[in-house]
Amino acid sequence: MRPTNFNHYHVFMKNLKFLVSVLLMGAVAMQSVAQDCCKKNKRLQLTKEAAALLANLKKSPAKGVMFGHQDDTFYGVTWAYEKDRSDIKDLTGDYPAVMGFELGWLEKPDTMNLDSVPFAKIREEAIKQYERGGVVTISWHPDNIVTKATKSAWDVSRNDVVMNILPYGYYHEEFMQQLDRVADFLASIKTKDGVKVPIIFRPWHENSGSWFWWGEKLCTKKQYQALYIMTQQVMNKHGLDNLIWAYSPGIEAMGNKEKFLERYPGDEYVDLLGFDGYQWGTEEEYKQILGKNLPMLVEVGKEHDKAVAITEMGFVSIPTADWWTRVVKPFIDENPVSYLLVWRNYKKEYFAPYPKQTSAKDFVKFYKAKNTLFSREAKQLELYK
Repeated sequence: MRPTNFNHYHVFMKNLKFLVSVLLMGAVAMQSVAQDCCKKNKRLQLTKEAAALLANLKKSPAKGVMFGHQDDTFYGVTWAYEKDRSDIKDLTGDYPAVMGFELGWLEKPDTMNLDSVPFAKIREEAIKQYERGGVVTISWHPDNIVTKATKSAWDVSRNDVVMNILPYGYYHEEFMQQLDRVADFLASIKTKDGVKVPIIFRPWHENSGSWFWWGEKLCTKKQYQALYIMTQQVMNKHGLDNLIWAYSPGIEAMGNKEKFLERYPGDEYVDLLGFDGYQWGTEEEYKQILGKNLPMLVEVGKEHDKAVAITEMGFVSIPTADWWTRVVKPFIDENPVSYLLVWRNYKKEYFAPYPKQTSAKDFVKFYKAKNTLFSREAKQLELYK
């Protein structure tokens, strides 16, 4: 006689086998997505303005390095949302040639980004920057869709987030809606004449570290590449032919080509190569890091025929009086790139000088150098022609 629990055991084992098979099929499907995503993606032909900008980003290092600043016209160390104001302009009389903006929390959706900047203001200032002849670059730090914690681009408590937003993932459909929101906003950044503002779009940056949920230890190489390409597919679907795509790992883990290109999606998906690198340690350590990485970046850019930039850099509070001319400038003199961008100025943390700041006088010398380019020089370069 069979045990009374035999049927229960049989059903349990049958369900277990089914669950295992589903998980295995899911794993195979995920691997297939990561491998085949590339085959389905087709780049859009750039608008004439975006194509001109990309061509000029490759050529402009011969004339100098454009200076960039995140959130430049929104607020400074002692002010916020004053018309046409900028810490850089207060100090030099000129705007940065490049301005960076952030889309984090657009995915929620929300009316303000994770730094409390209204998205309407971002659109307005991006158009203004284009119309004065400057360059616009946009980053995106979306929340962790799995944990849904506040400010959770930095929530690395789970290593399955990327897996869950790719096709067949549990949160894929929800994430696709987030991508659609980003695409709709980017599509709205156009002039009164209907010209789409060319944008250097820099998603999934600093992927070589593990402080974001898309970082090195939080997803596989193929999953990261699939995420990057899937993001591009959605933007293509929305007709965003004004985006110049940037790939920018963190500098800390770099130093050689193989590491830099380890998660590179491929030449067909990327237009600009860069790295993010701050002076968190000693000056000597930072010089060593720049000395290894900047020549490598320029070399890889030439080998792959890509524009190159220092997509983020800086020294918090800039306590060294001659940091700009003694630390930064020698490296860009030897290894010219299209631009460098320092992070935002906020009353509690700032990366660019302002009048009477410790490094202000030195920055004016940096500004006056022949090979540092700001808004006026950018206009003369006619980047969009």
